[in-house]
Amino acid sequence: MEIKGVGFTSKTSLDFVGPDASVRRPLSQELIGSDTLVVTLDTPAWPDGFYHLRLRKPGMESDLILEDAFEVYSHAAPGHLKIWISGPRAVRPLRQTTFWINYENDGGTEMPAPIFQFSNNMDAPMRLSKEKPYRKGPIQLLGIPSETPLGTIAPGDVNRLPVYVLISRDIPAGTSILFRVKRLKMDSRLIDWDTLAADLKPDDFQDDAWNLVMGNIMLQMGYTWTDYLESLNRDATYLGTYLRSLQGSLVGDTMSLESYLNPKLYDVSSLLGF
Repeated sequence: MEIKGVGFTSKTSLDFVGPDASVRRPLSQELIGSDTLVVTLDTPAWPDGFYHLRLRKPGMESDLILEDAFEVYSHAAPGHLKIWISGPRAVRPLRQTTFWINYENDGGTEMPAPIFQFSNNMDAPMRLSKEKPYRKGPIQLLGIPSETPLGTIAPGDVNRLPVYVLISRDIPAGTSILFRVKRLKMDSRLIDWDTLAADLKPDDFQDDAWNLVMGNIMLQMGYTWTDYLESLNRDATYLGTYLRSLQGSLVGDTMSLESYLNPKLYDVSSLLGF
């Protein structure tokens, strides 16, 4: 949960007073800036009802209380993702064509921002930004919302991301091109970093230098696919507080977030091939 205000510091503390007068504290609390706190709440363990938000920090004469700040409702339907593609029915060769990945949380609770894989059956080159080169093969995208926090999609939130496709003259006229989008499964399977490190190593990199780069990637991204998704969502939330121009550009490529946070990281989107 993202909490907006003024004058937040590292010594600001929050708790929540429930309908039974019980006091609940966040599992974690992160200061993003003087106007933003991000907290993690264990709401499944909380009784249903309205909660007051109570804020305190050194030097304040009394606590600040926001009554009925939010409601916990355990019977809400879980978050559910709906995905569809939109774009032109016919295209001309050697022209950039925009297709849209549309996605909606049509469930009753928020859900983590998903990772999509977009592909086509003719291996037509694609890109996520007009400033980036085209490339063949599947593209991975982080499905961020239009409003912060960028790491979660609220119930009822509808969003879309563009994918730019270039149709070559090698594809005969009248050919049907099938575009596919799917949500990648992020679970507790281990990422095979050893194999990926060998496959992704640039020819002009010394082994010692490349090992340092890959070690940095592993520390930031984690060791399982669940860790990987959590890392992307965490960084999207962090960056979204400062960079409102992220939508549809930097966040598009799943690895661009990590590259932005650490310029030493390389584009290793191909590691997500399933």
